[in-house]
Amino acid sequence: MKFGLRPMEGGSDFTPTLEQIEAAEELGFDSVWFAEHYTPDEQWWPTSLLNLAAVASRTTEIELGSNIIVAPFYNPVWLANAVAMLDVISEGRFTCGLGVGYDPTEFDAFGVSLDDRVGRTIETTILLKKLWTQDRISFDGKHFSVDDYGIAPQPQQDPRPEIWYGVWGDYLLEQAAKRADAWIPGAVASREVLEEKQALYDDHLEGSPESRPLLRDIVIGETRTKAMEHAKDHLDEKYQIYAGRGHQFFEDYEADKFEEFARERIIVGTPEECIEEIKTYRDTLDLDHMIFRFTYPDMDTEETMETMETIATEVLPAFD
Repeated sequence: MKFGLRPMEGGSDFTPTLEQIEAAEELGFDSVWFAEHYTPDEQWWPTSLLNLAAVASRTTEIELGSNIIVAPFYNPVWLANAVAMLDVISEGRFTCGLGVGYDPTEFDAFGVSLDDRVGRTIETTILLKKLWTQDRISFDGKHFSVDDYGIAPQPQQDPRPEIWYGVWGDYLLEQAAKRADAWIPGAVASREVLEEKQALYDDHLEGSPESRPLLRDIVIGETRTKAMEHAKDHLDEKYQIYAGRGHQFFEDYEADKFEEFARERIIVGTPEECIEEIKTYRDTLDLDHMIFRFTYPDMDTEETMETMETIATEVLPAFD
């Protein structure tokens, strides 16, 4: 089983994040993933591909992934070229996670209609696969057209970088099964919803996915009670942001419901309790790649590094 991390995000100083990822590689983490949002807050950064290019230049082995690129915001020709270049820079370490987005503020800023997000994502997926594997292509879709065009360089990976879909809707899960190499569920859904969505995804699969990953928040403490207190300190604000943006899994979220939401969404407790929760997720969902998010805006670099080292030395060895 592989283990990855979402590193420190947000703010105007990227150096601590690079240092954290270098340490993560030394500690034995298998992968690092960047989200992207295009709103003026301190929770996330934009342009995950730029962030990962910087990481690629400072690491040698850790796998790199986008979790996720908001596909409707991009011209697929630009995206195909950018990903190919990142794959060359990283010597074939990149996994391309795509999603459809949901925040009206971002769509308004990019001049893209929410009504077009699914169609643009599907056409982008088709074009990426073609551009990464063929010398020249032509394509005439509803949203994008290409006439006798090819990219250079091609990605280093043969035949191409994997595409993982980070989506939730029933139709999109069907598309993930048919068009993507894997489905990467985020940290926002309850266990019950995860099982329901995975069953729907599996119903449409022909064969086995390339991976079964999962992103989850993890908060470790001396006791489960203390860990839950820390979790609320760190995550309540993020959950309220999700609710304010109209996220489908946080429409009825309020601060007094935190523990109710956390029990189904956060790996929380002592290292031993976290190990057992991870095993439950692994066995229930047949996971082979767990990605941890354990850095939050109110945490300083020292606390982040201590948490990462605790996970690496007290949790991960249970899965060797």
